[in-house]
Amino acid sequence: MKRLWFVLVVVFLCGFLSATAFGSESAPGVLFKESFEVGDEDLPPDWTVFAAGGDMRRVADVAHDGKYAFLINDNDRAMSAGIRSPYISISAGKEYQVSAWVMAEGEGSQLYLEFWDETKTQRLSAPWVGIYAVPQGGWQLAVNKDVAPENAKYLSVIIYIGKSAVGTSYFDDIEVVAVAQ
Repeated sequence: MKRLWFVLVVVFLCGFLSATAFGSESAPGVLFKESFEVGDEDLPPDWTVFAAGGDMRRVADVAHDGKYAFLINDNDRAMSAGIRSPYISISAGKEYQVSAWVMAEGEGSQLYLEFWDETKTQRLSAPWVGIYAVPQGGWQLAVNKDVAPENAKYLSVIIYIGKSAVGTSYFDDIEVVAVAQ
């Protein structure tokens, strides 16, 4: 009986120490993750079309990690193409960061953070607080961060190619975190 107890304690401690040392799948402060691995539709679950120009869909032929990434192919300078994440609950006055792995071909793409009021009808952030991912011949990490304005209750992420740009971009492994203060 003592030996069984000893084995159980050792197993528990090994599990605890490995989880503490190596982390878990979601680190503290992670509010949202999207790897495009889930879903049967062209759009990931709960995402919406932000701008309907171009070809936008989950693809299995290229991914940063896993099997799927999200493709935005926009070849029309008169149109924009992009999708918006589900709304993510946040607190006003705190800093948030979004990151995504992007492979851009052509003229690049954008990664935006938007902050919303409690009704999700009024965008509170400055228009297009975004970062531009330029083509570099492979996957690159795009990072954008901002402080949630007063009265902000939600944030959303937009992955996007604007109407002044044309090209193809792949997005994968999007993560939103609360920045430690």
